[in-house]
Amino acid sequence: MLNIGWRPTVKGKKQTIEAHLFGFNKDIYGSYLRVELVSIIRKEIEFNHLDGLKEQLIKDKLAAKIILEKVN
Repeated sequence: MLNIGWRPTVKGKKQTIEAHLFGFNKDIYGSYLRVELVSIIRKEIEFNHLDGLKEQLIKDKLAAKIILEKVN
């Protein structure tokens, strides 16, 4: 699951790329990573509270897993 954007909920000042790798738990900061974009789940939106963002990310994760099951 990947976000490319400004992170408006936390008042991000620059555009970033953040990737969440399902089932992966290693420190790879500073490493190169190749990603393949498969589908867009939703546009980036600003939430009033971090709790709203966290709830949406749970929904996004479920949607991403369904999409990935169809492509694999």
